[in-house]
Amino acid sequence: MIHRHRLRDVGISEKDIGSGEYARGGGGRAAATHRTIYAPDAVHEFPWASEGQVRRLEGREAIAAYMRQLPGHIVFGPFEDVQVREVGDETIVQATGRHRRPDGTPRDLSYIGFITRRDGKVTRWQDYMNALQP
Repeated sequence: MIHRHRLRDVGISEKDIGSGEYARGGGGRAAATHRTIYAPDAVHEFPWASEGQVRRLEGREAIAAYMRQLPGHIVFGPFEDVQVREVGDETIVQATGRHRRPDGTPRDLSYIGFITRRDGKVTRWQDYMNALQP
């Protein structure tokens, strides 16, 4: 069963994901979102990260700082084919991001995220982004 409303419970709207606003992280509402949706002790993991890349971020401020620097590496665009499944305090999000490299080259990425919440805040986000896609 697909539940889109649970994303709003942690401060992310389906519109944010669809427009790419959540991921941009460079300013405005998106930068604030990274600081407000996570619990202070949250963990954001990138299990499929390439060797030498960040695999785990601990704490809300470390997560926000990491997200703020991403626009220097990728220009986030809209997310398409967004599917959300919710079970209790866990949410699974699947989407395709239509992004660009800073030089303008198209960069599509597939995402699957496992999000765990406590008291309405994200405590763990396992971010299975396939950075090795051509």
